[in-house]
Amino acid sequence: MASEQAAEFLDKLKRHSERMMAVSQLPLTDQRIVAEGLQAMTSTPDGVTFRDAGVDGLSGIWVEVSKESDSDTTEAILYLHGGGFAYGTPVGYRNFAGHIARSSGVPVLIARYRLAPENPFPAGLNDALAAYEGLLSLGYKSTQIALVGDSAGAGLVLSTLLTLRDRGSDLPAAAVLMSPWSDLQATGKSMTSNAGVDLMASAEGMRALGSMYAPGQEGDPIASPVNGDYRGLCPLFIQVGGHETLLDDSTRVRDNAVAAGVPVQLEVFPEMQHVFQLGGGTFPEADDAIAKAGDYLRDVFAEHEGAGQ
Repeated sequence: MASEQAAEFLDKLKRHSERMMAVSQLPLTDQRIVAEGLQAMTSTPDGVTFRDAGVDGLSGIWVEVSKESDSDTTEAILYLHGGGFAYGTPVGYRNFAGHIARSSGVPVLIARYRLAPENPFPAGLNDALAAYEGLLSLGYKSTQIALVGDSAGAGLVLSTLLTLRDRGSDLPAAAVLMSPWSDLQATGKSMTSNAGVDLMASAEGMRALGSMYAPGQEGDPIASPVNGDYRGLCPLFIQVGGHETLLDDSTRVRDNAVAAGVPVQLEVFPEMQHVFQLGGGTFPEADDAIAKAGDYLRDVFAEHEGAGQ
């Protein structure tokens, strides 16, 4: 059974979803303002600092662990935020990225990428690729970088990995996918089986966002990475809530990875909603998920460091 604190967070999530429905016919600029309220549910973590990544020639925000809180590190996390490819900002995701930085002990770059419908696929993907190349240009080795994302951002992580692989580029050490949206066509069985319990995502809504992001290309294996060939990808770590309509987006990504011989871990959190991790600092299930993701990243980086990579 979900904790009492989780129930309180899920009640807030329900009210947020209702507010989004209430403004669904307003201009997208107004919808985006309301959408930022989701990230406001994340608590402010201690021991992290925020700075504009522009000084490093990057577009986004650096979230760094204070030196008093952790030792210096030579690794970096590239974070791609969620929001259906149409919503979300690095500023809105600062606190959540702060929890990731605290858990992993690694600085996080929240990349700014262009949103649909003004900038449809592959504009956001190109920005994600540029952010990764930007980290390499700063001197990070590929094995010192991990990609992390939630929802649409996690789908974009997969799109980025597939494109890097196809280009013959060096892949990052690993990727963490939180409730990945990997199927723009919303064909998973959980779209129906969990329709009565998911507070955030409906098949109709996801298909509309998918068409906005990649009009006429919704089934493309890069835009919809559930359709991709995963051979040669880096290890994947996936988390998803048991009540998500997008549950099958995660299980099918896991199945694709297994079929391709890619190391993969999947954990389904019972009764949890889409991107429940955004409740970091407010209820134990979210904190547990963030801690597990951080432990995974620490282990991956330590393994590469031990191998001299």
